[in-house]
Amino acid sequence: MGDGVFNSADEAFATSKKYQINSGKLSRRDFLKVAAAGVEALAEWWIAHNIPLLKELWRENGFLITGNPDGINEIWSEVPPQLEGKKIPEHNEYFRRADDIFVQGIDQYNEWVKDDSNLPIPHYEKPDNFVDAPSLIANMGGEIDTIQDRWKNDDFYWYVGYGLDAIESYNQPYGMIMDGSSGGITNISDMIHLDPGTGFLQSLRDEMKSKYGDTFDVWEANRTNSLTEEQKLEVNNKFQKWYYSAREYVSNIRDKSKEPISTSILFSYFLYRNKGNILTSVWDTSVWLKIASRNDPKHDLHRDPTYERASELCHIFQDEFSPTVSANWVIDNVKPGDGLLNYTENPYDYPQYKDYMPPNRAGGYYHAWNIMALSLCVTPLALKRIVAAHSGPALEHNGKYSSEYGQVKTWADMLVVDKSDEILAHTRRYGHGH
Repeated sequence: MGDGVFNSADEAFATSKKYQINSGKLSRRDFLKVAAAGVEALAEWWIAHNIPLLKELWRENGFLITGNPDGINEIWSEVPPQLEGKKIPEHNEYFRRADDIFVQGIDQYNEWVKDDSNLPIPHYEKPDNFVDAPSLIANMGGEIDTIQDRWKNDDFYWYVGYGLDAIESYNQPYGMIMDGSSGGITNISDMIHLDPGTGFLQSLRDEMKSKYGDTFDVWEANRTNSLTEEQKLEVNNKFQKWYYSAREYVSNIRDKSKEPISTSILFSYFLYRNKGNILTSVWDTSVWLKIASRNDPKHDLHRDPTYERASELCHIFQDEFSPTVSANWVIDNVKPGDGLLNYTENPYDYPQYKDYMPPNRAGGYYHAWNIMALSLCVTPLALKRIVAAHSGPALEHNGKYSSEYGQVKTWADMLVVDKSDEILAHTRRYGHGH
């Protein structure tokens, strides 16, 4: 045998002769040895002849086993010509573990609780649409026939992705945890419809019920486009107060600091506003940061990612999530008039420069807090694979791995979700329903 693979039928036969006993028959034990050797040989032969296929399957779907997409370090990243000659940071001075940032926000709120007995202690209640293995299996059960049909049609990529697609069924009014995480906001109506569970919308719902009656539901009225002009104005005014009150708070703290502040301070602010509700506060933090980096809060949340928005965000907050080149460094070194690096028309254009594009890098703030919020809504085992599937790079025709987000932001997302176990475990200390 050469390297464990039978070179011919004669060689396999000769091996089997080794185990024959006087009666001319194989004992059960010897038969199993020969069978095992044959299976091993067949497996090695198949692998040897299908290595390219296996590599491709692993690259596309290995994250389902490992929770990590293949090729992050190979994501196409080049220093743009206008930054050549500058010393590119190898380490981000602000970088910290995501769970430490999360805990710092709760610790700050706990300090306020000590000084104010009227403040409730932090609390967490497992949401009704929490994604875990038992509920996911139950949700998938109704589609078994569909899965089998797809498998018969050799639609392999649909099959392996089905478990990830099935989580769409967990979206619900005031809890659009999946669509609210992946969908872009282009107006206030979108913000309401895609709301993943913010304290803002829960408060708005209660206030409008109080004013318009218990049967009035702002989410449903928005979905059916039945809000009156008066009600739309009321919604906008409440949004303005929610958004700008938070901005004023963090801006005042930043003005007293010599450097950008931690995003944990924004989280602690929302904990105060939401009376210690951890889940609604982390969603508020995520959505606020998304709007700050992507939308015009003065004009119906028109989508408008710009250098100016990225600059303001990086002036206020430290990028604590990127392991190497921080968003703060990018803002400090890229000019506001740089048309290439501030390009935002198509997120898939110029993939090699993503690490140095201010509007792109500003999105890292809300990415991180979105993942932390999902850590309280999705079991970590599933969440790591969801984020890996979403963030994983694609192999382009030029042989380069590319990503909508770039190498640094992709690494940041994966490092945050890596701490989802710790984030959920810490939060459960304040909760029930598990």
